[in-house]
Amino acid sequence: MRRPMGTRWQGLLSAFLAALFLSACAGNPRLADAQPPEETRVVFAVGYDAISEKYIKPKTARALAIEGLEGLSDADPTLAVEEHGGLLWLVQNGRLLRVGVTPRPKNLDAWAELSADFLAISLANRSPEAKADAAAFTTAMFNRVLGSLDSHSRYANGQTTTRHREKRRGYSGVGLHIQQLEKSFIVTKVMPKSPAEKAGIQVSDKILKIGGTPAAMIKLEDFPNRLRGTVHSRLSLVLKRRNVAKPIKVILNRQQIFATTVHYERRKTIAYFRLSSFNRNTARSLARHLAWIETELDAPFQGIVLDLRDNPGGLMNQAITVADLFLRSGRIVSTRGRHPNSSQTYNAGASDIGTALPIVILLNGKSASSAEIVAAALHDQGRALVVGSRSYGKGSVQTILPLPNGAEITLTWSRLYTPNGKSLAAGVEPDICTVGLSKAGTNPQAILTSLANTRKAGLCPALKAKNDLDFPLAEKLLKTPGLYASLFRKPPEEIAHKETSD
Repeated sequence: MRRPMGTRWQGLLSAFLAALFLSACAGNPRLADAQPPEETRVVFAVGYDAISEKYIKPKTARALAIEGLEGLSDADPTLAVEEHGGLLWLVQNGRLLRVGVTPRPKNLDAWAELSADFLAISLANRSPEAKADAAAFTTAMFNRVLGSLDSHSRYANGQTTTRHREKRRGYSGVGLHIQQLEKSFIVTKVMPKSPAEKAGIQVSDKILKIGGTPAAMIKLEDFPNRLRGTVHSRLSLVLKRRNVAKPIKVILNRQQIFATTVHYERRKTIAYFRLSSFNRNTARSLARHLAWIETELDAPFQGIVLDLRDNPGGLMNQAITVADLFLRSGRIVSTRGRHPNSSQTYNAGASDIGTALPIVILLNGKSASSAEIVAAALHDQGRALVVGSRSYGKGSVQTILPLPNGAEITLTWSRLYTPNGKSLAAGVEPDICTVGLSKAGTNPQAILTSLANTRKAGLCPALKAKNDLDFPLAEKLLKTPGLYASLFRKPPEEIAHKETSD
């Protein structure tokens, strides 16, 4: 935004030009009739108010709106906003479109009204090349606002918001992924334990009809909505399967569908869990698996590996519940922010259904947010060792704020602290750093040496790739109880010295 230095004469000149401009608007229908709809003003008012109240740092309505107005040029490069004294000018290729009086810095309603007004004028005068509608202008403006705050705060339009909510909360459907090939719809994935799997639908099945409507008459973008509906509602499909002459008709009952985030394998005597993210079903799914492994009597387990590598996080309450599965007492995580509700302390309950088995957590540089909460909690409470590389270090909590237009704001409102009081912004340091470790590093002496070197170096790099040695090293630790236990009790230098001298 161009802001020429204001002087008394410039201020008078700006006021004079504004008066001329306002009188000229009556003769220009594109300017005079471009009144912003009330819902647009409300969207800006709600957004600015929520950010001013809840963002981790104080922000005035002026600071937010000025950033938002800059976003008009992102939607249409022919537009620019200039500040002249106490006035804001909306300019298009040197032509003055609108003049607005600058409100007081904290006047949320006035800044919201000015933002909506400039958006309406921009929309009415957009260049043919821009092809931006009202939603695109709104998105561009809020992208500027949220982008000016930090890298984790963001705006999502209505369509993106729907996808984000489905990842967090699940959706009511039948558990099918489909792809359009020419004019046919082909099943590409059947989700485990879904209505589609229970009905026997297979990958590569061709959908001929959905709810009685020929699939060829349905657009690809409309297909997901046809598969979804209210929980327990019925859906009929007619399928064509390879090497089956007659079409197959199935009736499915829709249910709540969650993306699978807990992946379990029994690797001999190790219970291996890979958590890909944290959605509303993660803790419940993990608890079911933990209860199930206790019933396996053919061979005892020696330990649990929680693989949180490449886990970007997700719902914080799920991370707290997951950590609580393995803890009987003590702090899990605490948060501190500017808003009173953003400062909280979360403690473990009385039950540890995760058995008394030893735990090793695997991390890398793409382990973030909720994954770091779990790792830090179990590590600081002496419940798990951490192997791999330093985690991402997100260190902050975002709250989700819905807007009246169906969009949502993801806003940073507090910082995360481990049970030991450290900020998670620095990431979680592994007990044993596997960055640069050779294949010989899985023998006990090499493990101790690696541990000593990790502590001396201070920081283990945040390696984004997965190290193939992470699991073998974790397995060796879990299968060597004395070594595993000793790492919690003594400094690594003392252990290494004792092992060498014995």
